[in-house]
Amino acid sequence: MGTLVHIGIIMFCCGLSRSARVLVFPLSHMSHIIYHAKIAQLLAEEGHTVDIILPTYTKIPELITETNIRILSYEVNSTLADLHKKVLSKVLIDYVMSRTSFERFVNFMKIFMERDPSWDEMKPNLLNDEYVRAQLETTHYDVAVVDKMALKAYTALNFSTKFPVILFGTLIYEWVIGVPSLPSFVPIFISTFDDKMSFLQRFLNTVAYTINYILLTVVLPDPPISVSKFPQLCSMYFVLDDVAVSYPRPTTPNIIFVGDAIPSPSKPLLPNIARFVESAERGVILVSFGTYISNLPYDLASKFCSAFERIPQKVIWKITNQTICGYPTDKVLALDWIPQNDLLGHPNVKLFISHCGKNSLLESIYHATPILAFPTAIDQPYNAQLVESRGLGHQMRLGEFSADDLASNITGILENRTILSKVQGASLLMRNKTDTPSKRISYWIEHMAAYGDTYLRSNAMDLNVLQFYCLDVLLAIMAIVALVITINVYLLKTLFRCFGSVSIRKMKVA
Repeated sequence: MGTLVHIGIIMFCCGLSRSARVLVFPLSHMSHIIYHAKIAQLLAEEGHTVDIILPTYTKIPELITETNIRILSYEVNSTLADLHKKVLSKVLIDYVMSRTSFERFVNFMKIFMERDPSWDEMKPNLLNDEYVRAQLETTHYDVAVVDKMALKAYTALNFSTKFPVILFGTLIYEWVIGVPSLPSFVPIFISTFDDKMSFLQRFLNTVAYTINYILLTVVLPDPPISVSKFPQLCSMYFVLDDVAVSYPRPTTPNIIFVGDAIPSPSKPLLPNIARFVESAERGVILVSFGTYISNLPYDLASKFCSAFERIPQKVIWKITNQTICGYPTDKVLALDWIPQNDLLGHPNVKLFISHCGKNSLLESIYHATPILAFPTAIDQPYNAQLVESRGLGHQMRLGEFSADDLASNITGILENRTILSKVQGASLLMRNKTDTPSKRISYWIEHMAAYGDTYLRSNAMDLNVLQFYCLDVLLAIMAIVALVITINVYLLKTLFRCFGSVSIRKMKVA
């Protein structure tokens, strides 16, 4: 009898979850590929079968180790992608080194308009790749996880069998996903405001929201997100963010935060890196400016080198020029690739000098490592301001600092117990959840596969901007008020004329 009960319990539990076939479709950009690969790996570990679409030139992420992950590769011109990386690196450096507001604005627009040619190749190359097309058309998927920036290419595939789509990205496009967002306390991602804004900041934040909407939906000839197609495709959104490192804001049930899926417990370091880290008696400072800024101009790099001479800590620097400071390796270890997550998790790494990209921010806070941010563009200034306002570190500008400033800020952060305490608190918030990121992601994948996504769909997706923010209602109220005022003024004038004429006649009679 007991055996039958145990078998029944096991069968019941098995019925609560099922293995799903999942398609993961990232943009052909390394930082995007990394976090999509992490999602694919977590799903595979939970027993799901995953297909991930990657360009042929991409080095397969080390995250992908599970045998139930199939890689579907399509051709992309690696030369064009490398050229774009070099061009954008220069544009980013020019932007942060801008000396006037006008120059800064011009360089910012260059960043905004600098489009990776490999993005444009995604759609035609996928359509022309017979093997990938055949696999996609013959495989029955339960759910797709699609990069928000790859939505155009995904829609071009025109699957004959429809299945739920989960959008995945670092930002919430409020008017697209139907999430309430008030510029009064939710700063736009390209700003350096926090959630406590003055009147002028709220005014500028509202203007920035409006301009951003117009750029993405009207001005750009091929916007990264199709506002017209999105509501018919997606009803759920995985957001690469975490409440521990974000401003409180209203959301809807179809918004799932998965930022804690990116960092992970650290693994043992490579022997040469481990020896360097463990030999640092006063600790190690990790330096990385992300995928695009892999090198620095000489005058800028020399400031960092000079500052590193003045501090007792050792430095590991992710940079292409491995003799940039001319130091022996016992002071500065320059590498063109670093195991960033594993280094941040090492107890002897005391500070992270970073561009403050989303992946770097999440990994640093997860491992309770304070940040000295040097943001460049897009969402990095926003992230850096969040670090500053939450007391998780400080921020500086690449174009406006001296070696003395840098050395002073490094020492100041390392000696500031308040910063360390707040970073440790944020780390606990990120780690201390009722579920693991893999369980959370797997649950929603299984849920979408079993029940679909229509009941989660917000009707706000069908509204235009005027309707979404009730501007049409406000205009109607203003029109009614204006009409009432006009009628009252007319009546007062009429009464005045009537009583005025009567008074005049009486005066004449008298």
